[in-house]
Amino acid sequence: GVVALTIGSTVTLGSGTTFTAGSFTHNVAGNWTNNGGTFTNTGSAINFNGTTQTIGGSATTTFNNVSTGGSTNTSTGIATTISGNLSIGNGTTFTAAGYALTVTGATTVGGGASGSLVINNATGTKIFTGLVTIANGATWNNSGNSAVTFRGGITHTGATFTAGTGVYTFDTNSQAIGG
Repeated sequence: GVVALTIGSTVTLGSGTTFTAGSFTHNVAGNWTNNGGTFTNTGSAINFNGTTQTIGGSATTTFNNVSTGGSTNTSTGIATTISGNLSIGNGTTFTAAGYALTVTGATTVGGGASGSLVINNATGTKIFTGLVTIANGATWNNSGNSAVTFRGGITHTGATFTAGTGVYTFDTNSQAIGG
């Protein structure tokens, strides 16, 4: 079976703190705060599954794979890099606020039903290197009018696509736009 570690409260990495994650899923129910610590998680996944959660602190955090589950509303409060995949589960919302967000793997919104990716602020670059898939019933909402860069294409069969007025750039690779 899959090994998982459940963290029922907030994770705070202080200056000089090192957290080396094993190759398994970490279920986090509270906020994630990095105030200068080191987080190493090659091969692991972070599943934000609380109610209202913020990824924040004073230092950029790099995750391997990130997913949202339950009925969580997760938002970025600091520059965030996801070096693997971002999976926004059914009934959940992932908000890219006024900070840089880079996803180098695939981004999946909804997985077959509802789910929302909200970009509510134009500040900070938003780069999606892998394919972005907005599934049936899911929502893409760039009401923050942010510039967005795609490097792996986009497929949209979802319920809503709010483009906003930000510039969408397709660069680096040959890409498909579908849906």
